[in-house]
Amino acid sequence: MWLEGLVIVLDPSNLLALGIGTLLGIIIGALPGLGPVFALTLFLPVTFPMSAEMALIFLISLYSGTIYGGSISAILLNAPGTPGSVATCLDGYPLARSGRGGEALVAAAVGSMFGGLLGTVAVVLIAPLVATVALKIDPASYSLLAFLGLSMVAVASHGDTLRGLILGGVGVLLSFVGQDPITGGYRFTMGFAYLEDGVPFPIVAIGLFAVAQCLVFAEEGGKIAQSLDASGGLAAGVRAVLTRWRNVIRSSLIGIGLGAIPGVGISTSNFVAYAAEMRASRDKSGFGKGNIAGVIAPETANNATLPGELIPTLTLGIPGGAGQALLLVAAIVHGVEPGLRFFEQGSIAYAFFIALFLAQVTFAVFGLIGNQWFIRVTLVPVPLLAPAVLAFALVGAFTLRGRWEDLVAVLFWGIAGFVMIRFKYPVAPLVLGLVLGELAERSYRQAALIAEATQTSPYLQPLPLVLSVLVAGMVIWSVIEFFKSPETSEGQRTPSG
Repeated sequence: MWLEGLVIVLDPSNLLALGIGTLLGIIIGALPGLGPVFALTLFLPVTFPMSAEMALIFLISLYSGTIYGGSISAILLNAPGTPGSVATCLDGYPLARSGRGGEALVAAAVGSMFGGLLGTVAVVLIAPLVATVALKIDPASYSLLAFLGLSMVAVASHGDTLRGLILGGVGVLLSFVGQDPITGGYRFTMGFAYLEDGVPFPIVAIGLFAVAQCLVFAEEGGKIAQSLDASGGLAAGVRAVLTRWRNVIRSSLIGIGLGAIPGVGISTSNFVAYAAEMRASRDKSGFGKGNIAGVIAPETANNATLPGELIPTLTLGIPGGAGQALLLVAAIVHGVEPGLRFFEQGSIAYAFFIALFLAQVTFAVFGLIGNQWFIRVTLVPVPLLAPAVLAFALVGAFTLRGRWEDLVAVLFWGIAGFVMIRFKYPVAPLVLGLVLGELAERSYRQAALIAEATQTSPYLQPLPLVLSVLVAGMVIWSVIEFFKSPETSEGQRTPSG
């Protein structure tokens, strides 16, 4: 079957579909605010006349290319192209400003490739097992996973722990806005119908990063980088990934594991991988200032998340998000039935995974070839660059839901992000709190309802107990980091403190 699948993929027309899909994905992913859901929605109707094999090959390569493409704008413009590239901005953009944008792009491409390849292998080898385990994760474990992520706020604060904790709390509070996940009632909307759907994370991310960066461009002028190293970026980027193989493996496992849990996805995995790498690093001072490990971790994780998300989607027919739902629709439309017997439907299933594997290599090749042209963006004068980035950000924000209110919101968050940058408030904790707050609340309240109905505590089960210990450890470590942070130490040294 594998040989038959390989023959299908190597058909010239299918190879062309794979290449075109990957290239289109990279382009769409690099435009702030569009992302994989937009790409799949746009091109899904195009695949209807295609054969089932060609359609799935095209769509999975489009999806893979889009996730990688988000790193390009994240690194060069501090404007994440996809929600999975938000954490990449934290160290990628400082690297671009220092003239090492080429190295960061290469590291992102190679790390993304390894993450995608390891994720694909995991899907093929252990998909049914992982899917079964993922389904056994109850609301109590979900809530503790969210709390574990929230406990990493101190890590994401880059030494400014107090401000990071405050902004993390603000992010959690913002996640409560909108419809109650249990009762269905509306809360904290202040009478605005726009807020009934909650505070949209993509709009916040576009505003805090892309629009805020445009305002920074307008204030500073000049260029992103005064010089760049185009010749040494390739070797340095590849070497950075290969010498950090522990980072690659750890981030890949995080991406695969979180991807297999429906409802988590790349919005969470890139932050968790970044925080895990920073926690594991001996020298944490360089993170947030241009540490190449801070690019490798989130990019490896978010590309490993896609295969992880396919585990419940294809083996159980349970999509973890909008992107996987669209892939599921495409498969069903073309007569491919998802489920535990997915691999028993002939060579098309094997062709799909071979295409997924080759797509990882293809976007990496495209990324390495285009690297020398991508990095020249950092030498474009800011008065020309800022309006273009702002235009793409606004178009991306409007395209998400087609609501003019999103344009107002993205400008609001852009101004808020600019103020935070100017007063040196870390942006990552706010985004992390917004992403994980809703998951933490919904799961905790579901666990509380289960406890009330069964008169037993779901938190006393083995997995929740293990996660509780991890959360407690991270909280204790966060307290230690708080008292070690510069503002606390300075306050203790001065009489006025």
